[in-house]
Amino acid sequence: MSDNKGPTLAFVYAVKELLAEGGPLPVNVAFVVEGEEENGSGGFREAVSDNIQWFDGTAAVIISNTLWVGERVPCLTYGMRGMISATLEVAGPGRDLHSGNDGGVISEPLVDLAKILATLHTPDGRIAVPGLTAGVRPGLLDDGALARLAASSEFSLGAYASSLGGASLLPPNTTPADLLRRRWTEPALSVCDVRVGDDAAAAGGDDPHYRFGPTRSSVIPRSAAAAVSLRFVPDQDADVLVAALRAHIERAAAGLSPANKASLRVKSVGHWWEADPASPAFTAAAAAIEGEWGTPPLLVREGGTMPVARALERMLGAPAVLVPFGAASDACHLANERVGRSNLRRGKNVVRELLRGLPAALAAA
Repeated sequence: MSDNKGPTLAFVYAVKELLAEGGPLPVNVAFVVEGEEENGSGGFREAVSDNIQWFDGTAAVIISNTLWVGERVPCLTYGMRGMISATLEVAGPGRDLHSGNDGGVISEPLVDLAKILATLHTPDGRIAVPGLTAGVRPGLLDDGALARLAASSEFSLGAYASSLGGASLLPPNTTPADLLRRRWTEPALSVCDVRVGDDAAAAGGDDPHYRFGPTRSSVIPRSAAAAVSLRFVPDQDADVLVAALRAHIERAAAGLSPANKASLRVKSVGHWWEADPASPAFTAAAAAIEGEWGTPPLLVREGGTMPVARALERMLGAPAVLVPFGAASDACHLANERVGRSNLRRGKNVVRELLRGLPAALAAA
């Protein structure tokens, strides 16, 4: 699959092929395999720091965990948004209540949660929380990059709209440039889940949230929680954004029942990342891609987040290079995720040639 068991195996087989040629590898290679990104990568930084001697002299960090913008032309990713994952909870009575025996008596936590969630966006879906769109660096996606992307015919607004379920889901008069800027270079606030029941602040956890079985439809939950995802971009600061979101929730909750208490709990923070496409490691990656595919890669950003890229750069003192294998239709994170056999095989070749080309590229810097 594109995200990212397939690329992991491609890296392994690229090194295997180099070893099979005899003689030493062109560069020393250390594999870092981390399997808890979707759960916040708890302990990842500590594990690397505790074994930092394994990575002495690191010159580049090569990662494959992003996607092409289309289906045919390979890409290099030079920027990603950050993500703040948080839980918004509203808690009220000391126990769950019955909607027949107690309905209409209290202000219900789930209703108040819905009212707060409704204040997060404008009617057209834009962020309505003051401060969450401030601090964005201008020019994150320049006109030249957009023109090259348009010339490649790789990104189709119609195909993207169709993949969502229809053009009516997009704002009126949306252009390809508008859409890519929103996906790659603007903050986004999403409500990803709503849970109810005891300790609903553990939204996304185990089944006890739904322990009532077939009687659940008649139970007023004592608490309700929403999983909220905030994607942010250069040069926004996560601490400033959390403070702005918390202040907004406090203002919204002030107009609701004083018997219900709203709280925000930050679960994890992954910072935004970007690279210099003119750096030696990036240049070597572009050459390896062009050598395999016969065309230079498109330089793209990514709306998603991969915290380990920036973390490894800081801990190892080396730039990260993101070499995507997956096509846009690979359904990363979703049902029926895949990776194309040709992309996987040719991605392996790209990694092999990148490892060969790195020493000269770094020496010339």
